[in-house]
Amino acid sequence: MRRSYLAIAAALIFSGGCYSPPEAGRLIMLRQYTIEQNPPETEKLPEEGSLTLNAAQKIALENNPSYLAVFHALRSAKLRCYQAWGAYSPDIGAAVAPGDQLFRTGGSTDNLFYNFTTVQASWVAFDGLVREFELAAAVHGETRQEFLNADQKRILLRGVGCAFLDVIDAKTQIAIAAANAEFLKLQLAEAEKKFCAGDIQRSDVLNFSAKLKQAEQSIVRAGQSFELAKTSLAVLMGRRSGCFPDNQEFEPTEDNAATDSLPVDYYLDCALNNRPDLNALREDLTIGKFAYYATFSSFMPQLQLYANYSNSVSDTSNSGNNPMFAGFTDQGNSFSYGALAYMDIFNGFRSFNQARAARAMLDAAWLNASGKWLAAVEEVRNAKINLDNARQLAKLTGESAVILREQRDLVAKEYRIGEVNIVRMNEAQTDFVVAEQTANSAATRAAKAWIELEAAAGLQPF
Repeated sequence: MRRSYLAIAAALIFSGGCYSPPEAGRLIMLRQYTIEQNPPETEKLPEEGSLTLNAAQKIALENNPSYLAVFHALRSAKLRCYQAWGAYSPDIGAAVAPGDQLFRTGGSTDNLFYNFTTVQASWVAFDGLVREFELAAAVHGETRQEFLNADQKRILLRGVGCAFLDVIDAKTQIAIAAANAEFLKLQLAEAEKKFCAGDIQRSDVLNFSAKLKQAEQSIVRAGQSFELAKTSLAVLMGRRSGCFPDNQEFEPTEDNAATDSLPVDYYLDCALNNRPDLNALREDLTIGKFAYYATFSSFMPQLQLYANYSNSVSDTSNSGNNPMFAGFTDQGNSFSYGALAYMDIFNGFRSFNQARAARAMLDAAWLNASGKWLAAVEEVRNAKINLDNARQLAKLTGESAVILREQRDLVAKEYRIGEVNIVRMNEAQTDFVVAEQTANSAATRAAKAWIELEAAAGLQPF
């Protein structure tokens, strides 16, 4: 029987035990990336239509492993609260101690079998309010973890939002580069016709051919950025493959240029009242206060009530050949109860210095929390400044792109009829393409700045 128990224990140890981790957490154990070893995706993408920003954020909240871990941390905090409640209950324990004592007397071997059983119960009636402070700290610890969960959600939504905008930006850059290549193809075809007719030099044909190759390189680079952005978004969304289906479309976000008309003080008030990380800091300070108060419990008396029941049996019926010793049986019962009061009178000022150290740590925690409060103020102000600046640049670069497009079209007509040379044509096309790319990047930065301001102010989309 003993060997079977040892075999079971060894099997549990070497097999990793009987613990079963969460499904999303098992990927860490994979050592080879194959379809057979990787289960199918659990998150569902839209079956029809494009993936929207809100849909991507909701999928991330359901599948991102790092975010899912905070729910288990909250459960742990809740159980610690239950554990603190358990300090108010009595402690009941039982012990059984059977044994056999062998000894030799007068050339014969004798043995004494004994069995001792005891049941003990104790209850702390007063411990200097330690339990009360620990319970209060545990309750605020659960609230703190709830705020930390909300802060993880805030950070995840911000990350998914920015990653989604990077995907849209890269996709638009591909379209801009492709439109540039298409325009240059038309110019190249027309230049070849003119060259055959003897109207232009061979250098003009080579110019458009070289420009077309540069545009095709831009398409490749934009495609690389698009794939990298999709990978980052897929990982944030918790997709096990780290990618999207080849036919997956992404819906551009709505223009929020007119959604922000509030002063920075509004966002500061929102942040200082609603940001989960700041609320978690406040709970930390409350927990620190209770830990400080608990140090004064050592200056107070402690009172404990107890009860004990014992049963003992001694038997020498199988003692051997000694007739004077054999056949002796003794059994006894005992019950005791009482109270124990204790108080430290002097312990080398340990309790006094412990309270002073806890006070110093609490003061440091308050100062550090105030520093993080100021950091949040800085984050909100910077986000508001970045948003206002990004929106101004987006407006100006968008207007510039419209102007340069019209200029490019006019210069292209003038080039076709021979009024301007190819240098002016190249400048007009380059200026227009750069303006389009700049306008798109500025619009993306403005959209990101809005997401970052929302996150800094603690304003969640859902």
